[in-house]
Amino acid sequence: MSRQNSFTNKVVLVTGGTSGIGKATALAFAEAGAKVVITGRREKEGAEVAAEVAKNGGTAAFERADVSKDADVVKAIDFVLPPMVVSMWRSTMPASKS
Repeated sequence: MSRQNSFTNKVVLVTGGTSGIGKATALAFAEAGAKVVITGRREKEGAEVAAEVAKNGGTAAFERADVSKDADVVKAIDFVLPPMVVSMWRSTMPASKS
């Protein structure tokens, strides 16, 4: 199967997608037809990657997130998943110690 359109109707979350391997991963998934959600700490670079995906005909969004922070991870998951799935996911999480 070709990479082109092999991820059509799929949503992919790429952490660290603002540069390097993460950026390359985001661009490759977009090329394969995925809708890409890019996360990272640097908003300017994230917006640039999302714009590059769009320029190439893909669909992408950037959500600022630092994956070392639980609240940012939850925010990114909330952005990607439908509310019912998020509710089910949260019910499996251990109680926060903060």
